Amino acid sequence: MAGLAGVIGPGVAPAGDLVARMAAQLAHSPAATPDLWSDGASALCRVRSGIDNPEVQPLWGRDGRRCIVFFGECFGYEQKRAELSRGGYPFRFAANDAEFCLALFEVEGEKAFGQLSGSYCFAILDPQAGELLLVNDRLGTRPVFYALTGSGRLVFGSQVPVVLQAPDIPRQLDESAALQFCALQRVLGTKTLMRHVSMLPPASVLRYRAGTVDVRPYWTPRYRPQPGSVDDYAEELAQVLRRAVGQVCRGGAQVAMLLSGGLDARMVLAAAATPMVAVTFGDYENPEAQTAREVAAARGFEWRFLRRDPDHYLKLVDAAVDIGGGMHAFNHAHAIGFVDTLAREFDVVTHGYVPELLFRGTSLPKVTRRFAGLDLGKRLDPTLNESNLAERLFARGYGLMPAAESVLTPLGRRILADTLAADAQELVAEAAKATSEIYDIFLWPDVRYHARYPSMLFETSLRSYMTERSFVFHNEVIDLHLRMPCAVRSDNRLWLKAMARLNRPVAHVRDANTGHSPFMPQPLVALAEAGTKAVRRLPLLWRLAATEPEPPPGTRGLSPISWPRFDWMIGNHPGLRALITETLGDARALPSRLFDAEAVQRQLAEHLSGGQPRRHLLFALLTLGVWNRKYVNP
Repeated sequence: MAGLAGVIGPGVAPAGDLVARMAAQLAHSPAATPDLWSDGASALCRVRSGIDNPEVQPLWGRDGRRCIVFFGECFGYEQKRAELSRGGYPFRFAANDAEFCLALFEVEGEKAFGQLSGSYCFAILDPQAGELLLVNDRLGTRPVFYALTGSGRLVFGSQVPVVLQAPDIPRQLDESAALQFCALQRVLGTKTLMRHVSMLPPASVLRYRAGTVDVRPYWTPRYRPQPGSVDDYAEELAQVLRRAVGQVCRGGAQVAMLLSGGLDARMVLAAAATPMVAVTFGDYENPEAQTAREVAAARGFEWRFLRRDPDHYLKLVDAAVDIGGGMHAFNHAHAIGFVDTLAREFDVVTHGYVPELLFRGTSLPKVTRRFAGLDLGKRLDPTLNESNLAERLFARGYGLMPAAESVLTPLGRRILADTLAADAQELVAEAAKATSEIYDIFLWPDVRYHARYPSMLFETSLRSYMTERSFVFHNEVIDLHLRMPCAVRSDNRLWLKAMARLNRPVAHVRDANTGHSPFMPQPLVALAEAGTKAVRRLPLLWRLAATEPEPPPGTRGLSPISWPRFDWMIGNHPGLRALITETLGDARALPSRLFDAEAVQRQLAEHLSGGQPRRHLLFALLTLGVWNRKYVNP
């Protein structure tokens, strides 16, 4: 997979020439295949890197009036396709998602869009009428960006730099979006870093005609919790996930499963009916890699380890910033550098990203229960209420707000405060129409605006190189989340019970995050950790009792988990340190009206001297700085 792009309407650049440049911007892999079409007044392209929908696009409808370009995949439409075929629709291909979407629209109109399940965006063009529709999936998991030029031309693409290939789109930074990114690691709503480029909202259809744009939703999520025990819902979740994972493996695809030592990715192995190859990234075969190996062995699947080279993250900065539109910290594009290797052997790459938001409550506000100094587990924070909801929304995550405010000018702080207040009010009002549950309102920005989630770049970067499939973007999975009471999906109980129903050996492999069985009660985990700490204080006893292997030679500063030690890397990797230092010292990178250059340098010096770690802030500033130097102040 790679993406789509197009233009319609009058403009300063010929449509065919412009869309050719847009296609080149989308082609991050040498294996990418562009499909280009233009009639002079409009132009479309689809760039493909993978096995999905291999037929040349655009595809034309039954009467040759409309055509479609499509990015992503739809699932579970076989029965509906058969119904359309019996009704006389002349399908040309055995299974093509783009053809099905266009057929359903031609038969049922815009009500077709609410029936589609999967992760996708597409454009349907009627050249004779001069009309174009842009459509995305329920959670907007395939972001699509657009701009309307002064001449009334619509320019769109699945990455922001693609849209910026149009010479008549002003290169003006959206200051509120830039500040939000540095403070929250995300941009809220439909803004981008560019004032004249917007993101299509989730579950929306954009209609362009005669120089005007109209955007409206075709589906709106509604939380309607239904009574049921954790056991009841665990059984249903297990069955839903078994069907969803079956779609990941459909068509006999050779699947690479990106596996860590935690709980989310192993669910895919537990639910899989056909073999996959588990793949773990790391600096060395560390304890988390060893846990991943055990999980794969419990399922009887092959396991492979891919080692990062020391320059892994330095090499991916430019591509990560482009793919993420500068709105996601570059370090979340972990897979760039490995995907070309995977694509040579596998048809599909999948992962366990996202379900923790839907079914484990990991981003909900919680407080720790303690007794005698022991951690007895977490529960939903009872102090969350309407009066503090907005403040709590922006205090979560990486807790960047105070550090970000410290590097802003007075004007920058004022703009940030004003835009957060306005956007929080809008988000809360929107969420309140979907649910009365305060915790689900808190969760709304993560679920409804999934493409804005800080680490979404992990998924988006995979799609730029090969076919990526996720099991959580099926309507059936989303509908289950909306029906499930918050209390049922607020911790690990539901997830573990469902996994045990699917495959008990996989479920019981130790969790790399704790070193214990996931089913070990938290009080016992706390007691075991307290005992370990006590033994560590007695060196002789510790040497006798220690069972952990010594770190391999040459792993100083390397991480015992899948993710690197970025704090250490900033100060000890010469190339990364030099890039951060040089970028943050460049007046073109961070606007002086928003950022206090001396304060930025103090934060960098504080980190490099071993003081307060600031890697989240520094990575956000680096990402923004690289973007600005490339697209705002070249």
